Amino acid sequence: MESWCFMNDYNPFVCNHLLEAKKAKAMTIASLRYSIDDARGCIANGIDTYNKYIDQIGIYMAELLRRGAK
Repeated sequence: MESWCFMNDYNPFVCNHLLEAKKAKAMTIASLRYSIDDARGCIANGIDTYNKYIDQIGIYMAELLRRGAK
């Protein structure tokens, strides 16, 4: 198996879905909304080459929906 496949490898350009989901569960609703807005800003400025911020938005939105917030 290639070394880039291991979970403990950190790549700042790729979203680690398991880590982000765990982090999202500990975030407040305000923090989730702020992070979504921040990620949208990165996308608008062309800083999302590997779709990291699109993935983060999906994870944070799913957490908001799970909590019943929109």
